[in-house]
Amino acid sequence: DAHLAPLVALTRRLHKHEGSSEIYRTTRAVSVGSMVDPTTRTVPVTYEAVNPNGAIRVGSLARVAVTTGTRRTGLLIASTAVLEDDGRPFVFVQTSGERYERREVRVGGTDGLRTLITSGIEAGDRVVVGAAYQVKLASLSTAVPTHGHEH
Repeated sequence: DAHLAPLVALTRRLHKHEGSSEIYRTTRAVSVGSMVDPTTRTVPVTYEAVNPNGAIRVGSLARVAVTTGTRRTGLLIASTAVLEDDGRPFVFVQTSGERYERREVRVGGTDGLRTLITSGIEAGDRVVVGAAYQVKLASLSTAVPTHGHEH
């Protein structure tokens, strides 16, 4: 497919094998998956690589970023902050003390660790990162807080 062409064009590029400081050159794309995995947003691609010292084992994984040529602006946040409800991404923003607000966001892309948010939050917003799922669970609770904390 035309939208997967950039993956094939990565041949004759230099790549780092995960867990190694050595750089390897790919010689050709052997196969390209036909679909993007909706959960991981990845496409399996098999490359042939120059491997003179035999350090790369058959089936080894490498992380490769593919540029799209489209530049997007937004805020880059930790991917752990982005949750989904019925396929709609959202984050929790701390509005004051122990108060949190759920905000639907538009995701512009992710590298797995960081996610680009193109709308829904602004610079300076205090986005919950480490305990976003716990805040979500607390927000679903119907119990009245007895110790003064609100979620």
